[in-house]
Amino acid sequence: MNLSLPFWMLIALIAGLFVTVAVGETTCSSSQRVRCNIHCRSYNKLATCSNSECVCVDKPTKSPA
Repeated sequence: MNLSLPFWMLIALIAGLFVTVAVGETTCSSSQRVRCNIHCRSYNKLATCSNSECVCVDKPTKSPA
């Protein structure tokens, strides 16, 4: 049984997923990221900077055991 074709199809699928994620969301410049981090830190939130937009999200909380 020749596994070459399924192997290469799997590699192409995985590579396609990485390219889709990389092209779909462009990261901000380093100076924009720094400003975004400082801004969100003042609200005690995590910063997400993509497509030249700064978004502050709530920090994940630990669930009680």
